[in-house]
Amino acid sequence: MTSLRSSPIQSTWTWALVGAVLGAVWALLVHLPAQWLAQVVSHATQQQVQIQEAQGSVWQGSGRLVLTGGEGSRDALALPGRIQWHTALAFHGFQWPQFVFNLNAACCMTEALKVSFQAAE
Repeated sequence: MTSLRSSPIQSTWTWALVGAVLGAVWALLVHLPAQWLAQVVSHATQQQVQIQEAQGSVWQGSGRLVLTGGEGSRDALALPGRIQWHTALAFHGFQWPQFVFNLNAACCMTEALKVSFQAAE
């Protein structure tokens, strides 16, 4: 008669594999490149808003903000300096996390733009 129970070695390797996969997913989320954010912004705005020379991560990074007339346009307006952003999730008890986004352009803003939102319960 064959037992359906796994051996302790199989169980250990299964948990090790699950831990490795979860760790890899967490590392990818924490270190999402800023270039990915630049591509999402460009695609979502039909290339009218572009973040060029993006550095850092989606969570904290910088780049040059360029406004254009869209695909095929020859006109472009770039801010004279870089923009910096910082995004985070804030947890308050057992509520949904609050998404916080800060954007600063030292060349053109006296204080950072702060946007936050939270899912309704």
